[in-house]
Amino acid sequence: MAQTRDMQLCQETYINETGTCYMKKEVLGKGNFGIVFRGFHQGKEVAVKRLDLQRLDQKDREVNLQTTLEHENVVQILAVEEDDTFRYIVLELCAGTLGQVIDKTYKGPALPPDRKVLQEITRGLIYIHSKKLIHRDIKPENILISITGQMKLSDFGLSKQISQRDTCSMSGMKGTLLWMAPEFYDNNERATPKCDVFPCGCVFFVFLTRENGGIHPFGDTTDPIQSIQIPINIREGNPVNIGQLDSNHFAVSIVRRMIERDPVKRISLSEVNYRLYGQNCFARENNATEAEVYDATIFAQGTVKNVYKGKYLIGERAGEECVFKSFKSGSVFEDFYFQEELKVIEKAHEIINNFNKNKIIRQTILLNKPEIWTFSPGSTREGEKVLVEPMISNFKKFNSNTGWTPEKSSYWIKKMQALSHYSYHSTDGHLLLCDLQGEAKGNIAVITDPIIMSTTREYGPTDLGDEGISTFFANHTCNKYCDSKWIIPYTTYFEDSSFIQFLNTELAEFHLVDYS
Repeated sequence: MAQTRDMQLCQETYINETGTCYMKKEVLGKGNFGIVFRGFHQGKEVAVKRLDLQRLDQKDREVNLQTTLEHENVVQILAVEEDDTFRYIVLELCAGTLGQVIDKTYKGPALPPDRKVLQEITRGLIYIHSKKLIHRDIKPENILISITGQMKLSDFGLSKQISQRDTCSMSGMKGTLLWMAPEFYDNNERATPKCDVFPCGCVFFVFLTRENGGIHPFGDTTDPIQSIQIPINIREGNPVNIGQLDSNHFAVSIVRRMIERDPVKRISLSEVNYRLYGQNCFARENNATEAEVYDATIFAQGTVKNVYKGKYLIGERAGEECVFKSFKSGSVFEDFYFQEELKVIEKAHEIINNFNKNKIIRQTILLNKPEIWTFSPGSTREGEKVLVEPMISNFKKFNSNTGWTPEKSSYWIKKMQALSHYSYHSTDGHLLLCDLQGEAKGNIAVITDPIIMSTTREYGPTDLGDEGISTFFANHTCNKYCDSKWIIPYTTYFEDSSFIQFLNTELAEFHLVDYS
């Protein structure tokens, strides 16, 4: 049989009868567990990572699942082959690593701006976690750069599949000492995806300080003696070099929260993604699958729902507070009871996205996006449907469905009035987003449970139609954040109606699981 050009080039290192080969003399990189060679697979130039089977335990040898990973910021595994001695992981060929960029040996294509580099790394890691995998070895050498300059997470030799509770067994310390989360030192039995957030924050810091040699937030990596102190500082939660990144840098507050010692307090990747890439992500979501809920006393109440308080147990927000909302009229067991409310949320999200993208104000407004969850089997409310969303701590009212605003008008109240006016103008007088309430802190506000009124009265029982819109504008006064060209109704009249008031109380415990 005639040999192909690929076989002729790689004849001595041909892998069984698979059609994949590699060149022993063309080493692209070396790691703790294997060597990466240049090779060929199905007619394409690739990277072939060769791993010694004797150094891999049985669980770490099961990597077929990783061949299903397909994301622009994850190195694609094209094939996994084995012979009696080695495992061969066939990967798309890349131009270099982030480690080479940091130590100034990188010779590949130009990188995108720093913010985009961090965005791409974050998006890749979010994708990995969405596939129920924890990477467990995030470090600069394992972040590759494609031939087009795109960041790609690689090296899944230590990755582990997580359970439905978003945890996996620690099974001994895994990873690279200088890049391991503190929980690996704490003899915890279970690890969560947040054990990847910590080293990712360290990588961000080293990359952003590359002009000064690439500084590790927890110590000196250039001196072998001094580097021994880094794991100690990690265990103690002592980022001794955090001041080496300018306090005004766009990422310094993000990194601080990523390297938080307590995984419960550590920022989630979804929050990192928002802060880096917020222009296209103006929703605040649960990012969790189970919550412990306090149910004995009403925490707050609206016109038709009671609100109760709890905390997330599983997911990126594990340990954070949440609320769930049930109907005052009684329990419901079907999703359709919430469809009108979720329709309001989707339209409100669209309006808020446009408001932010058009930079009507300098600050950012987010929308809490609830989900329909179901009480778990065995609970006293088994099967009951409720809405769950992240907790808002310092709740305040910005405006009502009548155009009312608090007597002491802050700049956030004026900006929320502008959002309401913008919603009417941007929909050609068809919709009004109002009854805005939530929390404002610094340059970010989060709103929850808004109302939409429309000329067609299609947004549920709180949609008062043209009459409601006219009443709002009868009480609305334009401010400096409203554009003078924005339209208003021709007639403004009708009486005020009541708005939602929240009550603070103490609460008792329940379990809530998302089975939807």
